[in-house]
Amino acid sequence: MKNQMIIGIILTLIIIIFIGVYWANEPARQEAARQELFMDEMTLGARTYATQCARCHGVNGEGLVGPPLIENSLPEEALTRIIERGIPHTTMTAWSAEEDGPLMKDEIRHLITFINNWDSDLLDTVREELARESGGEAAAAEPDKFASAGEALFTSKGCAVCHGDNALGRVIKPNESCLTCHTGDLRSLAIAPALPGHSAEEIREKVREGSKEMPSFDEDKITEDELGEIIAFIEDIPVPEISGDLEAALSEALEAVRNNEIFWA
Repeated sequence: MKNQMIIGIILTLIIIIFIGVYWANEPARQEAARQELFMDEMTLGARTYATQCARCHGVNGEGLVGPPLIENSLPEEALTRIIERGIPHTTMTAWSAEEDGPLMKDEIRHLITFINNWDSDLLDTVREELARESGGEAAAAEPDKFASAGEALFTSKGCAVCHGDNALGRVIKPNESCLTCHTGDLRSLAIAPALPGHSAEEIREKVREGSKEMPSFDEDKITEDELGEIIAFIEDIPVPEISGDLEAALSEALEAVRNNEIFWA
């Protein structure tokens, strides 16, 4: 009987000590779990940035067509609203699935986590993983993807986002809200003009000085040699022959969109 009491006391003491040690380590375990969750969100956000955002905001967040994000100062609420809904009359479209965009709420949350806690090393690692997953170099750097260095630069520097992959210009995708106001002047739906036919001097001036609709690109973003390659690419594209009135042509195209006869790229 006495031995049983001693054994019981010993077991009780072991349990008390075990519980004490467990709870003493609980804050460290919780912190480790939070850190692991944070890094998971950062990695998912970096993947979204690399695949969806870098073409406008720069490979390293330095800004191209869109503003730099590497040192974002916008409040989280404002940044969320911009990503979800876009900015009217700009190339920043709505990204939320609820606004017919490609990103779910969790993906946008992960993206914001990454932007607000920018980690260039993590982004480099993610890009390497994406390149391995695609079976080679990133698409913008594939030597056989483009016919010339100028064409590759035209894409990687963000020019194609507004001017189209073929530099022949783009118009925004219309919806009912657009058509309410633009029925009388459909030319204002164009977001970037066709580039073939513009002189090298005109293109260089527009790239360097920008305009109300287009940001400027200094030599830190596009070097003079790179700009020369881009201009050479544009000069090799035949100037498109457009017959008839542009407004009438756009009206016809928009009517075809309404009837689901054609789709906007």
